[in-house]
Amino acid sequence: MISNILYFILGILLPYAAEQVAYSKLIPATDKQGTVVTQSYGWRIVWDASHFLMLIGAGYRVIFVDDPLSQWEWLGYFCFLFGVILRMWSLKELGKFYDSGIALKADHQIVQTGPYRILRHPLHIGTISQIGGLAGFAPVWLGAPIVVASLAVCVYLNRTEDKTHAERFGESFKPYYSKTWDIVDLIFWKR
Repeated sequence: MISNILYFILGILLPYAAEQVAYSKLIPATDKQGTVVTQSYGWRIVWDASHFLMLIGAGYRVIFVDDPLSQWEWLGYFCFLFGVILRMWSLKELGKFYDSGIALKADHQIVQTGPYRILRHPLHIGTISQIGGLAGFAPVWLGAPIVVASLAVCVYLNRTEDKTHAERFGESFKPYYSKTWDIVDLIFWKR
């Protein structure tokens, strides 16, 4: 049991905590003057609740179930780690332009470095990867609805953010939009 607790702490909680620390280390404090918030934190509460439930589910599975992890659970674990790494890399690239809602700063620019060269919303894709990966540890009746709800929030936020950027940047947003992908484009192909 002690070794299982250590596995959970080192394998899941530590990477998750490292991402949380990245917010304070990689995002500089910025002046909020001139910032236009077009979507507040609001719907992201679904993601926070999803993370919490999936962390509890993964903790229960790793700590209290003595069976070795299945291939599905290992795949989920690596998806979770991929999500953590993608989010930390994205935070580093966004820097002062990061906001927990959809906000445009007075000096806002479209970030086109790091994962933003290919993906329009790598923070969102990282979140979905984390939640989906942890759902691999949960029973299907719990994991499936949480992943579906998280994907719905992701699609809504991605479309809202794309619309906001298109309105703000006009024609200069179109080339970036056409050369990058988001989660809907990756699944259904780009319009």
